[in-house]
Amino acid sequence: MANKPDTKKKILFILDVLRKDTDALHPMSAKVLAERLEAEGLPGERKSIYRDIATLQDYGYDIEQKEGRNGGFYLLDNTFDPTELRILADAVSASRFISEDQAHTLQEKIGSLTNQYEARYLKRQVVVQNRSKNSSNQIFYTIDAISRSIENDHALTFQYAERNANKEEVLRRDGQIYTVSPAFLLWANENYYLVAYSHKDQEIRHYRVDRMRHAFESQDPREGLDLIRSLKASDYAENTFGMFRGDERSVKLVFDKYLANVLLDRFGDDIPMHVVDEKTAFCHVSVQISPQFFGWLCGIGAGIRIESPKDVKEEYQAYLKKVLEAQ
Repeated sequence: MANKPDTKKKILFILDVLRKDTDALHPMSAKVLAERLEAEGLPGERKSIYRDIATLQDYGYDIEQKEGRNGGFYLLDNTFDPTELRILADAVSASRFISEDQAHTLQEKIGSLTNQYEARYLKRQVVVQNRSKNSSNQIFYTIDAISRSIENDHALTFQYAERNANKEEVLRRDGQIYTVSPAFLLWANENYYLVAYSHKDQEIRHYRVDRMRHAFESQDPREGLDLIRSLKASDYAENTFGMFRGDERSVKLVFDKYLANVLLDRFGDDIPMHVVDEKTAFCHVSVQISPQFFGWLCGIGAGIRIESPKDVKEEYQAYLKKVLEAQ
C-alpha cells in the first residue's frame, strides 16, 4: 500500500517526460526513462515502465515505440500540430497591444503544449512596429470583463484613456464612467476593439480595448439589443476601418494638441511630437499617400493640416476641392 502514491506519481512523470522530451526524431529508451525516474526518487524497474506505458496507451495516449539501436518510446501528441502552434505563437508575437514581456510569457505557455524540440521554433520573434511598452496585464482583465458581460447579458462600465502631446496618459472626459452594452470584440488595424451600444449616446460605438481602464461587469442588463443583433462583425469592420494604400512618404502634420491621442493611436507611441505653443503641435509620420489617407485627415477636420512636403499638401488640397465640387 505504501508504494501506491509513488506508482501514481510515476506514471504521471513518465507521461510528462514523453510529452516534453520526445518526438519521432527523439525517442527515449526504457533505460533512460528508468534513470530519469530514479533521479526523482521514483522506482525505475524496467518491466514496470513497460506496464505503465501500456496503461497510458490503453487510456488513449498515442505512444509509439521505435525499434533499433537508437530506439525508444515517443509521444505523438495530436492536440496541435507544429504548424498550428507556430501560427498561434506568431499571432501572439505580432500583436502590438501585447508588450514584449507579455508576448514572451504567452509564447512560453504555447511552447508547453508541445515537446522541447518544437518549442524552440516557437520562440522566434516577429518584428512588430509600435509594440505596446505597457507590461501591465490590464488588457487581459478587460477582455475577461467584456467576455463575462456578453455571456451574462450584462452591461459593462469602464474609464477610457488617451494621451496628450507630451505622451502622458490621461482619462478622457475627466475620468467619466462609460456604460455600454458589449456586442463583440473586433480585430482591426492591428488592435482589439470593443463594439458596443453606448447607453449615453444610444448608438453603436467602438473602443480600443487597450485604452479601457477599470472595466467591470455591471449587474444591469444590456440595452440596445435590436441594434446589437443587427450588427455583422465583418460588415462593421469593412465600413469603419479603412486601410491606407499608396506611395509611402514622410509627411509633416501640424495639429491641435487635443488631437495628439488620435495620432498616437494611428501611428504608434514612437512618433516624435513637438509642441509649438499652447494650442498647436506637429509630428512627422510615414504614410501611404492615398484617398483613404486623405479621407482619414478630412474626417478629423480643421484641427489638422499637412505642412509638408509641398506636393502632398497640394494633392490633399486638390482632393478636398474635388470632394467639394462633387457636392
